[in-house]
Amino acid sequence: MKYDDAEYYFLDFQTDLPQEAGGTHLGFYLAWLLLKGHGSEESEASTEALRARSMTGVEALFDHHDGKLLDDDFDPRGNAFTAAYYEQHYFADFEAVFADEFPDTGHPHDDVCSIPDTWENQARMSTVLDLRWAQWEAGEAFAPPAEVVAPPSPGVTTLATPGLPLAHGPMPSMDELLDRMQDGLRRFLGFESFLPDTVNTWTDRPTRRGRGFMSEFPGGCHWIELVAVRAPVAGGLQVGMGIEVRSRIQSLAKAMAAIEIPGFGRVEDDDGELYDSVYMWLHRWWGDGPLACLDIPGEYPAVYFRDEAEIAQAIAHLARQAEGPLRKLLRRFETAQGLDAVLNAPPIHASPAFLATRMIQNVYLAEAMRNPRLHAVCAEVDRLSGQLPPSPDVDALRAFIDLVRQRNP
Repeated sequence: MKYDDAEYYFLDFQTDLPQEAGGTHLGFYLAWLLLKGHGSEESEASTEALRARSMTGVEALFDHHDGKLLDDDFDPRGNAFTAAYYEQHYFADFEAVFADEFPDTGHPHDDVCSIPDTWENQARMSTVLDLRWAQWEAGEAFAPPAEVVAPPSPGVTTLATPGLPLAHGPMPSMDELLDRMQDGLRRFLGFESFLPDTVNTWTDRPTRRGRGFMSEFPGGCHWIELVAVRAPVAGGLQVGMGIEVRSRIQSLAKAMAAIEIPGFGRVEDDDGELYDSVYMWLHRWWGDGPLACLDIPGEYPAVYFRDEAEIAQAIAHLARQAEGPLRKLLRRFETAQGLDAVLNAPPIHASPAFLATRMIQNVYLAEAMRNPRLHAVCAEVDRLSGQLPPSPDVDALRAFIDLVRQRNP
């Protein structure tokens, strides 16, 4: 399947723009999704070049992808997002980000394609795409561009969501904050046998940086990503921390692969797709800390700081919560029975591991574990799916619910 083709644009050029200009917006999208870790095996060469900054997304588009965006470029999760977002929303977002910078050549088509292919412009587009991804993962409808695109200020990166605390006085760099988070969690990470994960790709953007750890348990793995936020904004600086926890039971992964439902199943034993993992962010187990953990739509759930004293208080609370509720949840996530108990306790949308885009897990586990609430789980998932934007994934989920109901009258 072809999502877009630079040829559609450069064949209509009325000025002396190079052909590559017709692929600028395609290249920004390609680079963002590959650097996010959702490229296919065929895109590995592009991904490595982008990570090394040896070529831009536009250069990769023409050198490795024949100027086209294809479903062969992305993994299943990347394709699921692209199918839901790209055709109807991406170009409008691109125009909104660069609206004040289009030249006036007298040819609107050429104007839109005249944005320079720079890493700075890539970062600006990637910020909006990160917000779109967060909306999609949360099962929210895509907001109008005006609600996610902030006007640029000279020399300032402006966050799209206002109202977060501003830092006062000297604050640590992102690497320094990650060091302090890791040091605060040293006892927990050691007790749970977490080691630095040098295989997977972790967050690395101008305003956010991640550091990953992995721990194996019999039959699966846990992953933790520590995330530091340091974002210059109009009026000051926003500094924060967040954590993503992910667990995967290998037998569950293989069982869900065998389902072979479009958008959810897998054919290969391990193709990097993680619909069969359970995800949980910091706000799910933060509790009543000295500072609030903010789950802001379109932003990474995080704790934001005003000064150094708040950082110390928050990290101390983080260590206590990791050794308390988080450790208990990790034990539950290590068996299918425990995972079913966490995901399918009523109401399922209040589960600490609930994700609207992964509700197939709820239905599959309820049936596999012979949960006496199977029909109630199906009914709630069916109802919640009605709140998601229409997509092939939602259709596939409902088809699976119908199949489970037929097998369990």
